[in-house]
Parts: sequence; C-alpha cells; structure tokens
Amino acid sequence: MFFLYINMENFRKYNYEFGHQKGDNLLYDIIDILKSEGIVEKNLDEIYAILHNKEILEKVIKFINSNKAKARIILFQIPAIKNVDYLKELANRIDFYQKQIKSNFTEISFETLDI
Repeated sequence: MFFLYINMENFRKYNYEFGHQKGDNLLYDIIDILKSEGIVEKNLDEIYAILHNKEILEKVIKFINSNKAKARIILFQIPAIKNVDYLKELANRIDFYQKQIKSNFTEISFETLDI
C-alpha cells in the first residue's frame, strides 16, 4: 500500500492566471483519477490518498504537467493501516518531509512504523 501526498505549488498564482474554476476542476480531476486506485481526501490545495499501487501516479503527474500546474508529491510505501493513530503519524511525517525535501517528487519507503 502507498500513502500519497500532493501539494499544489503556487496554487494561488495558478488560480489568478487560469481562474478559480479551472483550479477547482484541476483538483477534482486529480481526485477522480486517484479514486480508481484507492481512498482520496482533499484539504484546500492538498490531496491525500491511500493507494493499492503506484502506477496511477504517472498518469497524475502527466495530468498536472499538461495543465501547466506544479505540485510537490511525496509517496510513502506503507504496511497495512492499523488504526487512525497510524494515519495521524503518517500525516506528521509528511509534514516533516515536505519541509525537508526540495524536489517535486519523492518516494519514501518504511518497512515498519512503530505506532
């Protein structure tokens, strides 16, 4: 399983340049792509997903690029999700890695998370 985090970079600028409706449509189209492979949630310009495989990510990246948008994407490989506390810890780690990682795509693998 994989935990995916997408943060749309400079999304306010994107909305000003292309319009808020196009920005909203972009986010919801990304969500629609991801829904075929897992569970997806959105918070403002951030998208979180739990995916069964990561192959769908290539399609998402191409879609983002074709819409002249930029995103920071972090993919965690995770074991089966145990409980809500486990998801909270993943979110905390994503926040930490987002601040540390400068590239647009990062893949992180954890054999086990002690939660």
